[in-house]
Amino acid sequence: PAAITARDNGASVIVVEANHDIGGRGILSGGRLHLGGGHALQQKLGVKDTPDQVFTDWVRHDHADSRYSDRDLVRVFADENVATYDFLIENGVKMIEKMIGPEQSSTIPRTFVTVEWDIPSEVIAPRRDRNGSGIVRPLAAAARKKGAQILLQHKMTSLIREKPRSGKVLGITVTNNGKTLRIRARKGVILATGGHTGNVEF
Repeated sequence: PAAITARDNGASVIVVEANHDIGGRGILSGGRLHLGGGHALQQKLGVKDTPDQVFTDWVRHDHADSRYSDRDLVRVFADENVATYDFLIENGVKMIEKMIGPEQSSTIPRTFVTVEWDIPSEVIAPRRDRNGSGIVRPLAAAARKKGAQILLQHKMTSLIREKPRSGKVLGITVTNNGKTLRIRARKGVILATGGHTGNVEF
């Protein structure tokens, strides 16, 4: 998503991925997404929702999942639900047309599941039913189509800054097949380290 958005806003983009393939834990996931606010699928299925209702549900004091929520963060999340859903659809993600819920602190159905990627050899999982592939593969295809370059088996090892530990970020250092490369960033560096719950060091 970051690569697509950067390309949509005119930046040249290099995505660096340490693994042999993109997707990490996401491609092995069940593809469940929790978005509401009155997006097109909710409307089609007759579920009435608004960003204000998303906000109200996710700052409820009477539910363990919401009582300690950061209200400012939840406000941003609530206001971006519909735009996020639209972004996914515009970039090739398909949804199973069924809402699940209410779940957690939501008072109405907001959870749905993406359609598994239709090329079995690209699901890359011990077995099928990995609907997370229906998020990862379409977004990667959209990023590439829009001109993002994806470097696999390139592990970021450090940020390059103006001073060794401070100042503006100028780029990154990566390793690939025993070689060290430095990539200059003219506009910025985005660090995206999902799946931390499966990483003992994190």
